[in-house]
Amino acid sequence: MTLRYGEPCPQGNGYHFHKPFGQEIIMVDPPNPSIDDKQIQIHQSQDWVPEVTTYDHITTPPPTGNYLDSEAIEAGLSGHQKRGRARDDRSHWEMKTPTLATMLRFLQAAGVEKIKVFDPHSRKEHELPVKNQADILYYSGHGSSATGGLLSCLDKCPVLVSDIAPSVNWKEDLDYFIIAGCSVLKPDPTNGFAWGNATLKQGILKGLCGYHGLAPSDKGGASVRIVQDFTAFLTLTQIPPVRSKDYVLDAWLEANLRNKALGIVYTSSQFWKVVVRRWPFKDEVAGTFNW
Repeated sequence: MTLRYGEPCPQGNGYHFHKPFGQEIIMVDPPNPSIDDKQIQIHQSQDWVPEVTTYDHITTPPPTGNYLDSEAIEAGLSGHQKRGRARDDRSHWEMKTPTLATMLRFLQAAGVEKIKVFDPHSRKEHELPVKNQADILYYSGHGSSATGGLLSCLDKCPVLVSDIAPSVNWKEDLDYFIIAGCSVLKPDPTNGFAWGNATLKQGILKGLCGYHGLAPSDKGGASVRIVQDFTAFLTLTQIPPVRSKDYVLDAWLEANLRNKALGIVYTSSQFWKVVVRRWPFKDEVAGTFNW
């Protein structure tokens, strides 16, 4: 998509757009803005078009920290359209899949797409990120059960659900938020219930997936194995047992059960969690729990 603006800006810069370090176009026409930036939007995909975006922030260099789980999500869901990605390494904007910084604005956008802005006076083109929300947002980073916040963000720490403001920012395509971070979906008022009240109870999301205890680290490959099992279920390569009656949530539960990880999922009124026990007791998915 190319936007062409045919009249010069009063300030002489030739066009009404500048490249923000983040999620969307910003209109520039000071001191009296004459154009509402909400008028310039990418059309949302039809509901039947599956889309995914990933947000991955590592705090230790490879191989201890890596992006392999997020890359496995993208590879496993090859039939999903990619709505950008966020990484703490911010040097890959010109890649086919837009790669932006791990900042609050990306979590609020929950997906981006490239557009081109053309300056007819200098004959230059600029590629800009604009919000285009995905169906699935996968977050890989640290979490805090003390605050219920996401800790892996360059410009805000912790990121609470109130900072994301789902009722304002997640009103378009987003259906599922997967938090691959420790304990943020622990079933209590500070964590899972806080996220659920702001999203599921408001009819904004269909489900939340994450962990009620320690999440698998990047080192050792457990997070990748979980994602590979999860995407195999979503693409019908395998069929997960029915527990929540939501296919995405059931896929997350079974993928974590197989890998002895403390997964948990929420609907608007119930949750299920993986319980890992030492031998000879059997690991299981516990639930249904009302909340």
